[in-house]
Amino acid sequence: MKGKSLQVTIIVGGVFDAFHLAEELDKQGYLERIITSYPYVKVRNEHIRREKTISLVMPEVFFRLGLHLGFGYNISAYFKAKLLGLLAKKRLGNCNLLFVYSGFGLEAIHFARRHGLRTILSRSSCHIQFQKEIMQEECARWGLAPLQEDIAGSDMVLRELEEY
Repeated sequence: MKGKSLQVTIIVGGVFDAFHLAEELDKQGYLERIITSYPYVKVRNEHIRREKTISLVMPEVFFRLGLHLGFGYNISAYFKAKLLGLLAKKRLGNCNLLFVYSGFGLEAIHFARRHGLRTILSRSSCHIQFQKEIMQEECARWGLAPLQEDIAGSDMVLRELEEY
């Protein structure tokens, strides 16, 4: 990164610890922007400057609407992730490092790599395949019906594996 100051763009579908990361990067002068599916009225209490925040609420609206209409979590989450990734890739700004929360940035990662940007992928849980195994084991242990993975659930696993 010779001669060029670090400028980080963060993509997150929701909150996680991304707002704390953005706040600290901003204090240090390294935040280009944070792109989130949360509305700014929720973000403004997190001490992140408005000009550094891009709130793309449509993915969040579709996610919640999908749940309300009975599409299920996997389908709703998959389309939220895909839509956020597509919208975010066009709004990376003048960054030289892209920090993406897993599931939400496949399209932006591809775009970043084509343009020579470095990327960091963060996952707040264990590896997606290990998570799936643990969930199946716990269902068996507690006598619950095995998880029925729909197409979108499988697609989300594949999406995260491609991000890795």
